[in-house]
Amino acid sequence: MIKTLNICLKDVKKLSTLILYLPFLSIIPQANAEDRTWSRIGPEGAIINQLVINPSQANTLYAATQSSSFYSSSNEYILKSLNGGDSWVTLPWQGKALSTNAILAKRTHQKYSAYFYTPPSQGRTLAVDANNANIAFTSLSGFLLKTSDSGMNWRPVGRDIDLDSSSFFLMNTQGNPSFNALTSPNNEIANSEDGGEHWQLSKQSMNTTVQQTIAPSSRFPEGESTIQLLNAAPDNNTVLYGYTTLRHRSALAAAPALLYKSIDKGENWLNITPAGYQYLGAQLVFDPDNSDILFSIFAKSEDDSFANTVGEDLVMRSEDGGTSWLALSTPATDTTNYDVLQVYLDPSDKNTLYANIKAVTENSFEATKAIAKSIDLGKSWEIIDTSPFIPGSIVIDPVNNNKLLMAGKQGILRSDDGGQNWALSNTGIQHIGGKLSVANDNRLVMYLAANDLSSVIDRRDATGFYYKSIDGGQQWNTFNTSAIVTGFCHEFKINPQDNQDIFCLSDANIYQSLDGGEQWALLKKSASRQLIRAQDGLSIYLSDSTGTSKSEDNGKSWEVISNINEGKLSVHPQNQAILYYVLDDQLYSSTDSGANWQTLETPDNIAFNHLVIHPLNPEVMALYGTYAYLSTQDGGNSWRIVLETFNNGDTQVNSFPAEFNFISQLVLHPTDLNSIFIKTNTGIYASSDSGLHWQLRNSGIESNITNSYTGVNLLTSSTDVFVDTASGIFKLSDKVNFTTLSDCIFSWVEQESPGLFAPSSPGAGLWNGYIFRYYRETNSFLGILHQQEIHQFQPDVSVNIIPQGSIASYQSQSGCAGDTAQN
Repeated sequence: MIKTLNICLKDVKKLSTLILYLPFLSIIPQANAEDRTWSRIGPEGAIINQLVINPSQANTLYAATQSSSFYSSSNEYILKSLNGGDSWVTLPWQGKALSTNAILAKRTHQKYSAYFYTPPSQGRTLAVDANNANIAFTSLSGFLLKTSDSGMNWRPVGRDIDLDSSSFFLMNTQGNPSFNALTSPNNEIANSEDGGEHWQLSKQSMNTTVQQTIAPSSRFPEGESTIQLLNAAPDNNTVLYGYTTLRHRSALAAAPALLYKSIDKGENWLNITPAGYQYLGAQLVFDPDNSDILFSIFAKSEDDSFANTVGEDLVMRSEDGGTSWLALSTPATDTTNYDVLQVYLDPSDKNTLYANIKAVTENSFEATKAIAKSIDLGKSWEIIDTSPFIPGSIVIDPVNNNKLLMAGKQGILRSDDGGQNWALSNTGIQHIGGKLSVANDNRLVMYLAANDLSSVIDRRDATGFYYKSIDGGQQWNTFNTSAIVTGFCHEFKINPQDNQDIFCLSDANIYQSLDGGEQWALLKKSASRQLIRAQDGLSIYLSDSTGTSKSEDNGKSWEVISNINEGKLSVHPQNQAILYYVLDDQLYSSTDSGANWQTLETPDNIAFNHLVIHPLNPEVMALYGTYAYLSTQDGGNSWRIVLETFNNGDTQVNSFPAEFNFISQLVLHPTDLNSIFIKTNTGIYASSDSGLHWQLRNSGIESNITNSYTGVNLLTSSTDVFVDTASGIFKLSDKVNFTTLSDCIFSWVEQESPGLFAPSSPGAGLWNGYIFRYYRETNSFLGILHQQEIHQFQPDVSVNIIPQGSIASYQSQSGCAGDTAQN
């Protein structure tokens, strides 16, 4: 049962509380409950960057998601599970605000540390205090953040020293919860003995230059780098491990070279790399009961030159803290050899190892959908197929070693049989998004090309993953393209007459599936700029670098109709022979499938580059560009300037609302001729009167998009309006209905604690993943976070949102039945 908090704060804290939670207070339910909002329709999942388990409490896990935008970290989240990974909640931390405040403080005081160094194969740094499951640390925009309440509230720490470095690594030892950091270029060690609150620099700086094993040469003109920290021994915080890198004269980035060890907190370092081998950058793996037993990964270096390695990557084991090493066997099948990328030791069975592996093939960018397992300490290995999943880092349950969790690009993977079989365990994780395609003939059929960072970095890494829903987004099933498809399908195009007939548009080719994504065949070699499948299901128009082509037999044959490869093409939704083309602020039309073109008159001195045609009444069209929006009701014979930002002659035409200053996308509601949606630099705006008045329509998606609204795309089906984002797919709904279960639990808590939650039965609202009620008389909030945890917030008592328990436990106490799904 929820009880009144007994922490009494001074009145001075009330003002900071109000400021901190102003967004929460501003969305107290009002009378406009009928306003339309965006409701998330899935799918569950996220690109998981790191997965950690609390060593003293195996059921508590944290996961860090990876931004699905290569250029922005605003889509990064921290997840928490209190039931061993069965379900997850997204922690409601205000990352952007913390980052802004931290940067401001650093500029003001110059002592707001610290910066993070991200070790190889680990990604975003996330650490859990081994002695207290409620304490965890993470990084954001180079600053160290700490939570003391299981991630509900985060605050920057380490203000008393300016590390002023781009390298930082956090280490937590079980025997003594201290933290260490290695900084550069001064090569100083910073230590904290009070759980990361305060830091001190060591008195003596390291001088790695005199300890270099590899001197500068013509091959490596910069020589060996200074030492960068790796994870520490779990039972001795004076023992540190680090590595150096080498940059080849022709290389853009430096590669790991040698492994080092220090037994005096970094004052002296010893090279512990096996002779003739190169350290490959994987995390060290320690025996939890004896840190002198450790594992690392090396490769034999050709003639000790470090320019090339020969043979497979080897897992090596040391029983004396790295003084000597013994190579384990190499995972292999009769047809394939594998390199080992990372190894994991079973904490309860020291003979069992798991490994992330990569097939030694000509295509070094191709991901391997398999892991390796050894039950005899690396003497032999079993290759376990994980298809269709691409493996990530593995966590082994210290209590039940048959249970494994694995980070992946589709979310959290779980195995209950020692890694033999894997399934997604994404309940509560809602941060998968991408490019959505909706079938015109059946609006319930959807295909999603999910975001994939590797495809941004190098399109040869064909690690795309895709989702399909046949019930309007209530359930999503993953599917993979066949080996025929090279590269990433950045968008699907669905046949308007057959939702099983879909095209995959990759960077270089167009592929076709006739069975809803099961089997694929190459349709045409083309790096398509634009592809339109006309309403008849047979006609296709394609623009690429060679010009514009047409097919009238669903892609079997093609005819070039224009050598123009710029501009935007549109097809009449009811007559595929009528085409429109926008180029250089001119609108052209054709009534004979592109054989002949005529120019349509538009207002002078108005810049536009897109045409939108209403599917129900093609006489209604919209022309828009970055700074203007034109509308016609008569098929383009006359145009009305709806929005325009500049002077037209001597007259100022309808100006944009003050809240935004450019348009990046416009769609027309498929069933309402007067409803228009535009995406701007400040959000999505809607008009229900053909553009005379505009209203911000961001409700439901605020926390899932970036400030600039990049990566957000408006689209329509035959009946609905959708937004696809990097963090999920949303549909415009008339209102949000709350389920019987959440209302039942709220009412039960009100009855149990009437003095705390009054008046009873207020209207429910949504905020940042919460379904909540606000009680005005007591100034209290009661919420359910991501439909999994009950949270309480009393601004007059504490600045913290307090977790009260899982919804499952409250369901058991209250006797409430039902589920938490939203309509």
